[in-house]
Amino acid sequence: MVSGSLAFGAFEPRSSDIDIIAMIPDGKRLPEPNLWLKLLSHHTLPCPAIGLELLAYRQSTLRQLPRPLPYVMAMDTGSVFPERIRANGRYNAGILDLEACRQVGFSVSGAPPRSLINEPDQEWLSHEVKREMRWAYRNAFRPGHDPSGAYAVLTLARGACYLSTNRMVSKSEAARWFSDEFGSDVAVQALVARSRRTTLPTSALADCRKLVGGCFRTR
Repeated sequence: MVSGSLAFGAFEPRSSDIDIIAMIPDGKRLPEPNLWLKLLSHHTLPCPAIGLELLAYRQSTLRQLPRPLPYVMAMDTGSVFPERIRANGRYNAGILDLEACRQVGFSVSGAPPRSLINEPDQEWLSHEVKREMRWAYRNAFRPGHDPSGAYAVLTLARGACYLSTNRMVSKSEAARWFSDEFGSDVAVQALVARSRRTTLPTSALADCRKLVGGCFRTR
């Protein structure tokens, strides 16, 4: 199943990754992690984006959505992403990827995501959205992560959009929503900064944080 910017229709090779969610039938034996890495590594199969994020879940996990959320395999690879693979872990924030896939994703083959992924608990989703907003805010302008500050501003905009509408949207759509909702172009400025790889003024993040106000707490 395809999620993320490709599913949102907002894919940009220079700044987007490819998000894939795999459903593994219960009881089916999986290949060893090193084989996944050998077959899907950027060095073997070049990724046409900054990176590939692949999460594999058991079929029953997608139907039951237990908390904490277990995955059977998680893999990152690409020209920008550090290559790593993990097996049999837990990742509660993965519920955001699953909901985005359920709302707008599509299947490469088989049944559509809406018939495979159960609707998550709204309280859980809101909690993880706020957690993601806090993390992005605290790590803005950090070298090696978000040196421009654009990721933080766009994450705040997208989080505010979800908390207001219950819709998962791309960062581009979130910027437009933010502009209409708050009468501020700070999120649009962040889109430009991300595209041009320039740095936002710190005041842009402060303005965005002030506007989203009651959506989350930073402590």
